Amino acid sequence: MNEKNKKLIKICLGIALLIIIITIIVTLVLRYNVEGETNLPFKITSLRVVSTAQGNNNEDTQNKWNIDVIQKNDFYFYLEKNSDYTKDASISKVTFENFQIEKSSDKGTVNIYKPSANSMLYYYNNDYKIENSISYTGALSTNIAALEISNQGGLIGFSIAINNLGTYINNDDSEIIHNGTLLSKLNLGFEDISMKISFDMIIETTSNNKFKATFTFDLPNENIIETGISVLDKDDLDKIVFKRI
Repeated sequence: MNEKNKKLIKICLGIALLIIIITIIVTLVLRYNVEGETNLPFKITSLRVVSTAQGNNNEDTQNKWNIDVIQKNDFYFYLEKNSDYTKDASISKVTFENFQIEKSSDKGTVNIYKPSANSMLYYYNNDYKIENSISYTGALSTNIAALEISNQGGLIGFSIAINNLGTYINNDDSEIIHNGTLLSKLNLGFEDISMKISFDMIIETTSNNKFKATFTFDLPNENIIETGISVLDKDDLDKIVFKRI
């Protein structure tokens, strides 16, 4: 075999090796985009969304009922240390951000709220309204009112509500049930309160690692105008894709 043929073979082998390397890299990138991190230091072990409605009473000496109606969707996330993660890890911060209303409700105004000083109770006023992000700082224990999460995991959340749906004024009702059926008193239908929202969740550790996942929800999960309340327990938590950022 002459030198020319040997050189040609080396070039072909080099090209073949390069193609194999590129194929492996592309495969790994595509797999990561689909599966994300496979061994997170912390994982979500419970994700619940509770959807219903409530009324805020207005001062009115002439009418028995004068109520501003709000539809609300309360999100609860529970984080735990991953038992398969062998390294020491502590939570530095957990942030919910980049809230997007991909399909807005036909009525009212959509707002996002942080917990009040009374545990997971929400007050739907400007004092607790957030613009587009809410962060829980890692601490020795979870204190929802202070926006703190135990550095080893805990329960955190926020609420997405529709304000300005209308005011119910009535003198005939003997009682008012504060749940989704209250919306029917304003002649609202399910489409009037239906929306699609998305947001990002970022888990930061004290080792300066950051992991981000994007969530999308159709709210409410059920027709709460008929059922009164809807509870969604997400059961495919292992399919949540977190990526390192």
